[in-house]
Amino acid sequence: MEKEYLKTFFSVETGGQMTRRNFMDGNDLMRCEVFGCHESLWAPIRVKVEAWIRAGWWAWEDEEPEWFTDLWKLSVLEEFIPRKKGGDEGKEKKKGSNGDAVILNPEKIRKNSSSLMPGKFNVVHRKSVNAKVALPA
Repeated sequence: MEKEYLKTFFSVETGGQMTRRNFMDGNDLMRCEVFGCHESLWAPIRVKVEAWIRAGWWAWEDEEPEWFTDLWKLSVLEEFIPRKKGGDEGKEKKKGSNGDAVILNPEKIRKNSSSLMPGKFNVVHRKSVNAKVALPA
């Protein structure tokens, strides 16, 4: 290893500092990764994260960037997601009878993800790290 590059292997920055820096200095692709980190790491910028989600949600629904998948949407805190004007119509998610299941729109899933397995229904459990999704055949 060359000595001049040694400094690139070490940092005194904490995980929380890095998470907040990546969100504040990054583009949408980097910002979306904030939900892959524990909420305590980005708690100091929670208001900014919520404002970013609320400002961009409907544009992302129209533009469908690569990272804006149904599985990513499940990682977003429910209170951050803006509601459509006029009530719940067009809503793609709702709580299941057990309070943690989320029903997704199968057409949106097919459009946004090619890695899902076909099946009879499509339920994703919010609390599951490895979300299970099945689509109508």
